[in-house]
Amino acid sequence: MQKNALVTVSTDCFLDGSLVMIDSFLHHNSWFSGDIIVLHDDSLSASSIATLTRMFTGLQCRRVDAELTLRIHNLVKYAPKLKSRQARFYSLNCFNICGYQQLIFVDSDTLFLDSIQPICQYSDKLIAAPDASHYRGKTRDRQSFAEKSNIDTENDGIATTFNAGLMIINERFRSDIIYRALLDKLSIDFWQHVRTDHTDQLILNIHFEDQIEIISSRYNYLLTHAALLKEQANIALDDVALLHFNGPLKPWHKKTSHLERMTPDFLDATRAWRLAYKKLDKI
Repeated sequence: MQKNALVTVSTDCFLDGSLVMIDSFLHHNSWFSGDIIVLHDDSLSASSIATLTRMFTGLQCRRVDAELTLRIHNLVKYAPKLKSRQARFYSLNCFNICGYQQLIFVDSDTLFLDSIQPICQYSDKLIAAPDASHYRGKTRDRQSFAEKSNIDTENDGIATTFNAGLMIINERFRSDIIYRALLDKLSIDFWQHVRTDHTDQLILNIHFEDQIEIISSRYNYLLTHAALLKEQANIALDDVALLHFNGPLKPWHKKTSHLERMTPDFLDATRAWRLAYKKLDKI
């Protein structure tokens, strides 16, 4: 059994993000000697697959599991607004990947600035960093996933929720039983109660409630909530190990009209990402 693997999801639109994420991960995590797996569907073209495998020796591009694809397809027919975000569900495929002691799942819209080795020690829980609701002092409803006041005791919600952009998934969380339980949450019966725009993150928070080891947000710094993280967690941009461009604006977007919508932190992070992208030309 291999010790670990780095896993992400990619499409043609996210190819540049995947390249930078993987390259920056390898640069800052020299201790890592595992496999690299990119999950995809038809939205990752043959030319993009060729680019990934040329850039990173031994990288594996794996099509998303057929049953997961079918479940998502049926859900999108019920809720068409999910179509543009359906690739976000592909992280669920991680829980059906065996043969590794540990999977490190990372979204492709991220940039590593430091090692994550300290959080990759074995734990009997799923390792992830908080989402914004945690820092706002909110809980989330177990059915709708809507935010709730933490003083609402009539129907206690999930006390601590996490962002699924970085997860350390140990082998006890990857089994056929767990995977099928996650697939079942792609049903219309389940989804008719949902009242937010979340996708995989909703399913994972509900399913793994009380099985999460919460880590510092320096290991998943949500740029759309940078002000909140500074205020509530005292984390500044210069102390971040992983930048996460978790909003609609991505650092590879070229339109200058986006600049006026960027905060100073987002601009600094975008400059760092674009510098990392330029370095790819030298590989």
